[in-house]
Amino acid sequence: MVRLTFFVLRANLPSSFLKKVEEAWEIHKLENSDATFMDGIIDGCGFEIISLQALRVSHEKGESKHRSELCTLYIRENHSKFKITKLNPPKELVRTDLRLTVDNPEDLSLCRTIYSHFQELVPRIPISEIVKFLDTNPKLKELVYQFTEIGYSTMYL
Repeated sequence: MVRLTFFVLRANLPSSFLKKVEEAWEIHKLENSDATFMDGIIDGCGFEIISLQALRVSHEKGESKHRSELCTLYIRENHSKFKITKLNPPKELVRTDLRLTVDNPEDLSLCRTIYSHFQELVPRIPISEIVKFLDTNPKLKELVYQFTEIGYSTMYL
């Protein structure tokens, strides 16, 4: 039986992390999961794998907020109704003091600086190298730090 599945990737997910997505896909299929999440990772680097059936249930039984960019919220709120696989990110990528997403002008400035610094590695800049770069450049981290608390507090509602 073919089971339709959707990947929810953040548009700014570094392509160097795609190997983790491939590994998660294999686990998702093996476990026959409704949803596979990698939570706790740097904002902008996470991904979700969701079966079409789980999305349908979320859409049909959820409220209007569940039919938005928060399409996996119903699944998270009703986890006992779904087979969910949670994957742990690499420890060095559990950093709530960082964000690699573009929601604010400061985020864009940071991402442009990272892109310029690692231009020879584009499009496969290792996230671990970005983290090291930011750790040696505290002023860059300060650019977006003001957005981390609210970002992480609402990330997995």
